[in-house]
Amino acid sequence: MIKLNKMKVKIYGSTFCPYCSAAKDLATQKELDFEYINFDDDPDLREKMAKDLDYYTVPMIFVDDNFVGGFTEFQKVV
Repeated sequence: MIKLNKMKVKIYGSTFCPYCSAAKDLATQKELDFEYINFDDDPDLREKMAKDLDYYTVPMIFVDDNFVGGFTEFQKVV
């Protein structure tokens, strides 16, 4: 069984994305330690990650350095 509070979570998103906000809210509700990276600050990073992952929407969420997908997939993990 995975201990949720031990998960290392990174959420990449943008300012006006409701699913990004929902992912942050869910991580907070589950008391997860998470880092939020705003693509608005680095659009080149978003473009590079989208190409590398072949995933073009936000949020882009990683758990323990593994890409899990967006908000819907994150809900299933936590």
